[in-house]
Amino acid sequence: DEIQKTQVEAAEDMAMDVMLSDMCSADADVLCSDVKPGGGRIQECLREQRPRLSWDCQEELFRQEVENADDLRLNVVLFNSCLNDKKKFCSNKNFGNAQVKDCLEENRNDPDFSAECKARFEEMMERRAEDFRLDVHLRELCRQDIDEICGYEKDSLDSIAGYDARVIQCLQDYKEDLQVPACKKQVK
Repeated sequence: DEIQKTQVEAAEDMAMDVMLSDMCSADADVLCSDVKPGGGRIQECLREQRPRLSWDCQEELFRQEVENADDLRLNVVLFNSCLNDKKKFCSNKNFGNAQVKDCLEENRNDPDFSAECKARFEEMMERRAEDFRLDVHLRELCRQDIDEICGYEKDSLDSIAGYDARVIQCLQDYKEDLQVPACKKQVK
């Protein structure tokens, strides 16, 4: 509970994530000076300015994004945009382990799904498709195949700062050679 509380606080306020704050405060001061702190707004502003960020800030921002990938509550902007849809379509799903994200993804084309949540959710899905580290299921289900079949691509990622589709492309290129059935299914 304490870890979850700390993660939520860091997702809402960059200052609560010491490493992110250390590496991104200067960038935030310059690029996001007009953004009100809190509610994940500074991190969102920084993501929108990603090409203009210092390398260290890009790495820390991506690290936080990877760490927060499986829990909707840790993407504050997405959470706020989709809370009503979560209540409407996924009230029986618990946060964590991507349960709510999976449910929302399955229901996003429903006519009663809000346009704002759908747009934000599809932005997140695009980012996830660009780097396997943002896809909790692919990362877990394909751990063995990534190491054995796509290890070179994984090892060649020169830092945590993404987005890099080499591993996903490798998995797609070698989908018939994948050994783990759950991974093969996820890739297809």
